[in-house]
Formats: sequence, structure tokens, C-alpha cells
Amino acid sequence: MTASSIHPAAHLVLTGVGQRFGAFTALDNVDLTVRRGEFVTLLGPSGSGKTTLLRAIAGLSPPTAGSIQQDGVDVTKISVERRDVGIVFQSYALFPTLSVADNITYGLHGQPRAQRRQRLAEMLDLIGLAAHTHKYPGQLSGGQQQRVALARALAPGPGLLLLDEPLSALDAEVRRDLRGELRRLQRQLGITTLMVTHDQEEALTLSDRIMVLNHGRVEQVGTPADLYERPASLFVAGFIGAMNRLPLEVTSGGNARLGTLVLNLPVPDRAAPGTALSLCIRPEGVELTEPADQAPALSDGALHLPGRIIDSEYQGAQIAQRIALDGLPGLSLSVTGPARGARAPGQPVGVILPLDRLHLFAEGAAA
Repeated sequence: MTASSIHPAAHLVLTGVGQRFGAFTALDNVDLTVRRGEFVTLLGPSGSGKTTLLRAIAGLSPPTAGSIQQDGVDVTKISVERRDVGIVFQSYALFPTLSVADNITYGLHGQPRAQRRQRLAEMLDLIGLAAHTHKYPGQLSGGQQQRVALARALAPGPGLLLLDEPLSALDAEVRRDLRGELRRLQRQLGITTLMVTHDQEEALTLSDRIMVLNHGRVEQVGTPADLYERPASLFVAGFIGAMNRLPLEVTSGGNARLGTLVLNLPVPDRAAPGTALSLCIRPEGVELTEPADQAPALSDGALHLPGRIIDSEYQGAQIAQRIALDGLPGLSLSVTGPARGARAPGQPVGVILPLDRLHLFAEGAAA
């Protein structure tokens, strides 16, 4: 049975992919199915295995375990030049002695001259560099060079586009511009795309789905909203966006203790008394209200805590504030909200943590 019969819309299927270098395991049992036309980002910190996985998909470094199928064909051991892929590297990898035109058409040798000229015109129009066709890479800006590298990868019409941190060498403003342009081109062409990055914002902005890797293992695969709003592990919760963490402990009654407050929260299955937990909430999920002269309490679908504003950071339309929690020495929360009407540092506040915005984790597993 082929991959396409198991996953009718699948363009790329990774099954149990592993990569070992001597005693070091770079990839451990990675599974992934990519639909045709989908933009999937491989996201993780340095050393997570994301580039190793991309190289395995490209055929640059075949895996030592598992299989890779593209369009229902097993390509695990097929060399890179025989794969239906285009690759864009972080370093652009343009030929410095070739013009823009010759760089773009480099992979079209063997095709009729008229066909090459037509494809060159299409690529130049696509990337908006028709006026630079006779220039050399050294005469172009970083953003222009990356556009040429992208056009060169797309010129042969590959079924799969692989991007290895394509924007990381650019300055922030150019990176933002190219990010939007890359997504527009990908949607316009409908080409299946896998991108490697360590930039969370880049991944959230560009991707249909994201695979988060950590130490060679898959932490979670999902849409940007899935990962941000419903992280599957403590690692994902902390790696994707800002996250507050409060330390809890499982009690003998199966509840969770925050300082002296015992909370009736759904603790992870089989969590023994004394097990350390983390209660997590995004800064924008915390609500501030008028201070109330009361002890911490769990009521009305929320955890209510008294606090005091430590400091504020004005950010234009929004303000970021740090809140010390009364009765919980050393614990504070980061809060973001509208700048208009924000309280000043030193003022007491009521802190509300809605239960539907809380995430409870133990040993990296979601409750």
C-alpha cells in the first residue's frame, strides 16, 4: 500500500524517521504528513534536529531509520539531484561570477533556449527584479539576493520547496517585507513548502502548520493557533510566545497547592503527592480589576489573587506590566493590556486568571 493510498491528499509522508551520528541521536522517530500545497515550518531551538530533518527530506543526508515518501514514491535513499525539490539556503549560495539571469536559469541547462528565456522572464516578474537581470550578486542587496535564490529554486518547477532559515541573515525591516512576499508567492504558486526556522514569530506568521522539535523529538504538530492557544507540553508553552508560569504541587487529596492555597484543579493522571506542576497563562490572558480585600480564591470560573503593580512598560496602544502576588513571595505575573486607563506602579490590583485560559503541566506533559 502506498503513502498516497493511506493519505489521499499527502504530498510528503515521513514515517519513523531517525538520524544517528555515532552515539548521538539527532532525530528520533519523526512522523509527519504534509498535504499538497501546504506551508509547514520546522521550528525549534539550536540543536533540535530541524535542519537535519530538512537535509534528510532533501536527500543531502539520508536518514538512518524510517522512510520518506513523496507523491507515493519511496525517496528515502534517492540522491538529491534525482528528487523533485528546490532548495533555498540561508547563505543564498549564488554563483558570484554569474549574472542574475544566469543564476536563475542555472538549473534549466538542457532545455531549449526559448523555453529558458520564457522561464527567466516569468521568474523575474515573480520576484520583481526584471531591471536587474544583468547584475551580479555582489551588486545586489541581501533581500534581492534572497529573491534570486528563491527564483533559482523555483525555475525548474519543483513539486517541493525546502527553505533553510531563508530570512535569518537579513535585517529586521527587510525580513518583514520578504516574509509577506514569500507567503504571497507560495500561495500564488500553490507549491508544497517546508521551512526551517528558530524564529517563533516567523513560523506563526507564515505557516499553515508548525512542527516543534526538541532534542530530535516531535513536541507538537499543529496550526499556529493550536500551538499558541493549546500547547501540548511545557516546552511548547514556553517556546511559542510569552508565558507566565506559577509553581504548584500535587496534594495528598489529588488537588494542587499554590503557596498556602489548595486548588481543585484537574491534575495530571497518576501524579503522586508532591509532584511539581506548572500553572501557565499568557500575559494577555490575565485580567486586572479593582483590588479586593480578600485572600486568594477559586470562584466564578477563575482564580482570584490580590496583587500589586511592580513596574510598567509603555508600548503604544498596549502596556506591559509586572504584578507581584500578595502572600506568594517571589512570584509575579506579566500582563499585557490596553495602555489607556492602566494603573500606575505601586497600586494594588485584583488579579483574575480565568480557568479556560490556564494550562497545567507536569514533567512536560499537558493535563
